[in-house]
Amino acid sequence: MLITVLYCIDARYWQHVGVSIASVLANNTRNKLRIYIASTETNEEQLRVIQSLVSPDAGSVEAIVYKDPSSYQNLPTHGHLTAAVYLRLFATEYLDPSVEKVLYLDSDTIVLADLGELWQFDLGDAFLGAVPEPYDYSQRHPLGFGPDDLYINAGVMLLNLAKWRAERIVPKFLDFAYENKSLLFSLEQDVINSVLRGSIRDIGYEWNWQAVFPRFSHKDLGLSAERYAELRRHPKIVHFLSRYKPWYFRWQPHYKKVYYSALAQTPWRGYIPPDKKLRNVPVMISKVLQQKLEWYLPSVAKKLRGSRSLIDR
Repeated sequence: MLITVLYCIDARYWQHVGVSIASVLANNTRNKLRIYIASTETNEEQLRVIQSLVSPDAGSVEAIVYKDPSSYQNLPTHGHLTAAVYLRLFATEYLDPSVEKVLYLDSDTIVLADLGELWQFDLGDAFLGAVPEPYDYSQRHPLGFGPDDLYINAGVMLLNLAKWRAERIVPKFLDFAYENKSLLFSLEQDVINSVLRGSIRDIGYEWNWQAVFPRFSHKDLGLSAERYAELRRHPKIVHFLSRYKPWYFRWQPHYKKVYYSALAQTPWRGYIPPDKKLRNVPVMISKVLQQKLEWYLPSVAKKLRGSRSLIDR
């Protein structure tokens, strides 16, 4: 089966997208992969390293530099979210028109299953399929979303590009972003959810299992206790969203080991986190203890967090 995958990155994420691609390759030996990496600037050396991971039998990797400043120069950014997050909005502008469907993956995802099932998900007439984001209601309320409205995380999306082109969706993205700058908290995610509202399908939590989900109860996610326990043990895609990435020493997100398992299959296997310093050992130890408490005694961990959010971006 031929599966087309798109990543969108900035200059900081070449290694991490390579690790994500390694995880895709390891779990999709029966599929052929056509992988695109879109960025605002390229790194030929890092690209060659990534391309060396993909044998001709496995597929191909192509880099695309998209830097049309008129597209996103006036769009807001904040914190670790740079202009590169908007690249996914312009997929129809730089991908060949023959690409009618693409699986978008954030570079901080690790794939742990065959993607064939997801690739064959029936989108019908929907613009995309993705996974609900069950928190930050206060941020999306100003955009008109109620607590029971579907609002998805944009880190894993099956995109119906044929419909995007037919409906000329990119100008609608830009118009909404320019007109609602002050309301955008999750930036391109808010844009996608608002413009495509009512034409998005839920693909199931297993395809975008966020590393923070062990902080949640099964009721928070609208799952049975049995289904929650199954997904927590065996997610199909793990997503390390927020700034607490697994490639830092001091942060200890759940599922950190799967990042390093994939890293071991790449030329970056000798990677040493830049913050691996003696002064960060106490923070690292406290985060390990927090992780264990969240996994085995989540109700206690929740009480200790008090009024703190379940997720800290």
